[in-house]
Amino acid sequence: MTLTVKIILITMGLLVVVGIIYSSITNNKKAKAIKANPKQTIARIFDKFIPQVTSSTVTKVKYQTRYKYEFEVNGKKITGLTERYNFYIENQDAIMGKTFPVIYDEKNPENSCILILERDFTEFNLTQPDSLKPYEQILN
Repeated sequence: MTLTVKIILITMGLLVVVGIIYSSITNNKKAKAIKANPKQTIARIFDKFIPQVTSSTVTKVKYQTRYKYEFEVNGKKITGLTERYNFYIENQDAIMGKTFPVIYDEKNPENSCILILERDFTEFNLTQPDSLKPYEQILN
């Protein structure tokens, strides 16, 4: 392996690590802001990114994507982006057009998190309602 290739690989590795650290810090700040001034309402899923293959077997392919959601606060529409969800292709539209609880920072509603899976509720010390438990099998 040439020196140039090694440098490129090391640089790419460092960029990935920095990206993960930045993402983690940003998510923690957002969650802290929401926890400091929590407010809840309902959001509607209205769009998704093109699914990306995350794993595959001979018979099943697992995809990953993020969905866009919107909700309203004091007459203003706020748009948010879900965490990444994994699913089989036949389930890619399972949440499209549906409404779910959303928790947001009352002082800055742009800081929001849609609550679908148990992990979403747990982060804010909330209990996932039974009506949303079937999504655990569809999205993970």
